[in-house]
Amino acid sequence: MNRENAKRKATDTTDSSQDLSTSTEAARERKTDLLKKARKKVRKNQRAREEQPTSSIKSHFPVVEKESMATTGTTDSDNAQDITNADILKKLCEMSGQLDKVCTTVEELKGEIFELKEDNSALRSELEKCKQKLERAEEMVIEAKTQASVAERRVNDLEQYGRRNNVRVLGVPEAEGENAADCEEKVLAVLRGKLGLKSMANSDIEACHRIGQRQRRQQEQPGSRSQVLPKARPIIVRFVNRKAAETVLYHRRKLKSTSYVITEDLTPANFSLLAYCWDHPEVEDSWSKRGNIIARMKGSKSFKRIEKRSDLPDLPLGASTPVNRGAEDDSTDMVIPLIQIMTTMCLGIGLMWRKHWRNMCEYCTLVCF
Repeated sequence: MNRENAKRKATDTTDSSQDLSTSTEAARERKTDLLKKARKKVRKNQRAREEQPTSSIKSHFPVVEKESMATTGTTDSDNAQDITNADILKKLCEMSGQLDKVCTTVEELKGEIFELKEDNSALRSELEKCKQKLERAEEMVIEAKTQASVAERRVNDLEQYGRRNNVRVLGVPEAEGENAADCEEKVLAVLRGKLGLKSMANSDIEACHRIGQRQRRQQEQPGSRSQVLPKARPIIVRFVNRKAAETVLYHRRKLKSTSYVITEDLTPANFSLLAYCWDHPEVEDSWSKRGNIIARMKGSKSFKRIEKRSDLPDLPLGASTPVNRGAEDDSTDMVIPLIQIMTTMCLGIGLMWRKHWRNMCEYCTLVCF
């Protein structure tokens, strides 16, 4: 009996050892399979992570490794990483959701960029249109300036033509209570006595009067009874015909040694241009003849007609700008005739309606003359 029991125990021991060894081998095989599957999944996830850099799987694996080590009890020494499919799928789903959000954001940004491009192209087209309009406006402004300059010159020529029978006499003493008849007698005395025009009579003069505002008498010192006589105002004389005016202007050279001066009745623009020539450093001499400004340059014997300031050479660097002598007094002394006002109005209207410009000028000429 004892022997049989011993044999049975030995047999049970061998069987149990065999069962234990087989179970151990099965467990090892199962662990090996699990490790292989886990490694394959890890490699697959690594590949997916490399293909999709926006999502990061590696950042989630340490948590999974810790959880698997806590549940299975494996260590790094055994290279056991028990990662379940559920955990990996969960992380992949989270990453997929994040990736979807990123894709949605990218699509929205693409739409906004497309809209911005359309707006930019529209703004560029509008800018080109504005540039074209600005260029046309600049051309119109240049054309209008040119036409205005031409019209202003024509108005000045017409005004000067209307003054062809006028002369100015300066240096004639002015008395208290003087009237037009007294002025006429004083002018005739100068013409007959100083110029030697004995045939000049009252019938040759159409109008004669002083121009400008009369200055008040000023005392020399406060409390003093002596007074300073005001400066005599110039006298403008309008002759009956142009021939008489030209005769007076021709003989005015005889007044060089006297205090009297006889000049042409220039328009404000022509007088300003003449004063500019007087003060220009490159001009040797300048004068007016029949309303035209004539200048002779330094170092030259010839002379030329000056129509505008740009006809003179530019001033050297550092040179002061010429002052228009007497321009301020001339603006107050000048008598603007009716022809200037009517011509200016007609020419202004003609510039607004360029199609009827010639008709308006002809109408102006007919009305004025």
